[in-house]
Amino acid sequence: MGWSRRDFMKGAALGGGALAVGGASTAAKAQDEMKAVPRRTFEKPEIEVPIMSVGTVPLTAFEPILRAMEWGMNFVHTNAGYADGKAIQMVGRALKEIDRDDVVLGLKTRLGYDSVMRDLETLGTDHVDITFFHTTNPDEPAKPEVEEAYLKLKEEGVTKALGLTSHGSVPQVLEAGLEAGWYDVFMPAYNPGNAAEIDPIMERAAQEGVGGMVMKSLRGGGGEPEQVWANMLDKKHWTTICWSVRNDGNVDQMANFANKWEEYVSADTERALAAAAEGKVCASCGYCDGTCPQNVAVSDILRYEMYAAEYGWVDRGRKLYAALPASRNALGCTNCGACTQGCKARLSIPDRLRVAHRVLA
Repeated sequence: MGWSRRDFMKGAALGGGALAVGGASTAAKAQDEMKAVPRRTFEKPEIEVPIMSVGTVPLTAFEPILRAMEWGMNFVHTNAGYADGKAIQMVGRALKEIDRDDVVLGLKTRLGYDSVMRDLETLGTDHVDITFFHTTNPDEPAKPEVEEAYLKLKEEGVTKALGLTSHGSVPQVLEAGLEAGWYDVFMPAYNPGNAAEIDPIMERAAQEGVGGMVMKSLRGGGGEPEQVWANMLDKKHWTTICWSVRNDGNVDQMANFANKWEEYVSADTERALAAAAEGKVCASCGYCDGTCPQNVAVSDILRYEMYAAEYGWVDRGRKLYAALPASRNALGCTNCGACTQGCKARLSIPDRLRVAHRVLA
């Protein structure tokens, strides 16, 4: 007799080895065996996670999460705003099909107690494993109220660990997080364009037991995903890579890569990707935002354009751009050049802003 879907996923969650496939799904039936994705362990607290994790930014169906569980990819990261609120609902729907203890659940939030409680209600669970505080402001990670909010959530059993995530002023935010000393996991925007600046910070973080989780790994679109991911995983301060999925095919791509990732590691390729990123890929350093005399939301606009042009999330990019105050959109750029003088990625930012406006307006 074949396994039930729940029995199958419990087997997958054990990790390692070949997993027999029962009648769990049409996609699973097409394969004779599935090899569980390798895992690494966050140090504080000790949480084992797959080297490739499921992001949910564009997710509008729950089946890809079940597919990920079949591969042993049991770490799912979500936020109430993803896919206009649909993603977190789909995670909650998937949790009804899975033993909650088999899932490592990450929630990005601003640590507001009431909002976290609402998210838990949507998810249909009483706790998350890692609560991620998100900010692009280096002044915020070390604020006492952040620690107080986290400790309250932890004391009440709502969360086990605290993460810090950022896609703007990333080096400064990470440094502030290290200085604070109470974060368990860092999840920065990281890609070949900013690796040289971020890696030394993450190496120090790893020495202090802070886990590393990559997001926005494919920003810039240079190279095949497998080439980019492999060189990241070869750096042991990265515990897992989070990639947002839409469908089972995305999940299978991650899983198949994860089971042979070492084959793709290449120092030459890494150097080539870093060189290709120069002048093309935003380093998420935040310099431009601090120097623009017109207060244009430069890094946000470039990120929204990335959503539309590279990820195919056109509606999301345009909606976020439309929400900016008119005074801060790309038309506010006067081509003064202040932002380009210290751009670590050597971008022609005024030109990029004009392109972004054409894509997003």
